[in-house]
Amino acid sequence: AHSKGERVSAFPAFRLTCLMNARTQIILNAGLCEFKKGEITIASQLVDNLPNTSVVLMDKLYHSAELLHHIEMLGSDRFWVTPLRTDIKWQRVQGEVESDDMLVERTLNSHTRKRSSTLPKDWQFRLIKYQIDGFEPKLLATSLPREQYSKEDIIALYHERWSIELGYRDIKKTMLKNTMTLRSKKPELVIQELYGMLIAYNLIRHEAALAGKQVKVRGAQISFKTTMRVVIYDYYSMATTNSIHTLPKRLKDLTDTVKDFILPKPDRPNYPRAVKMKKKEFPVKRSQPLKAP
Repeated sequence: AHSKGERVSAFPAFRLTCLMNARTQIILNAGLCEFKKGEITIASQLVDNLPNTSVVLMDKLYHSAELLHHIEMLGSDRFWVTPLRTDIKWQRVQGEVESDDMLVERTLNSHTRKRSSTLPKDWQFRLIKYQIDGFEPKLLATSLPREQYSKEDIIALYHERWSIELGYRDIKKTMLKNTMTLRSKKPELVIQELYGMLIAYNLIRHEAALAGKQVKVRGAQISFKTTMRVVIYDYYSMATTNSIHTLPKRLKDLTDTVKDFILPKPDRPNYPRAVKMKKKEFPVKRSQPLKAP
């Protein structure tokens, strides 16, 4: 079981990081490792397969100079957008005027530059300040150039990242039905079950993307729950049929059915997100030092 400090987890755990298309919610790549390793370690391996002319939307956990500079150096026209952590120190680039959209730089220490020889001593990026009514001011860091992308475009683009969270919700709530653990017990079977689940998720999302293309909406705007029910029924029916020649037509009929499951645009909540306090009925288990026999 994973342990951190004195506390011991209730069950074995691993860490999973995915690269997801925010507009179709299709998972492009995935990597897992032991829970004690960080998500940035996995992410640094996934970004090697990023397509050219792409923008990576990440939360503030991934604001690592080593990772973000690595994205910039790979391929062509690869950019990133991420919130700036409050513990990161920065200063305006000489000649820049204080504004809501300015060029700033971070002075990287020798230890950081030693891990990555391509990192400059002073690393520059674009910093955007904005505030939504009723919420705290936010800082967005990005490598997108000012000449091509306005402040408003980048803010709107970053908020599409919420689509990724909704994709994970579909896996946890709709596919796994809010279960806390996977069914398998052995490590190799857990990995097999996990990748099987991701493949099944992608098949459903693929059908939604095909349907969305027909009606000219993004695949993420097609209901995942309803699509899953139709896909499970139709895939099973096609897998057990003896009339192989009917499969192309049945796949087309499947797409024609799914294209009607367009979701309405959700309203943005006008209150801050919060969770209820969970009371613990029993004391928390803590790790104990092993005693010599």
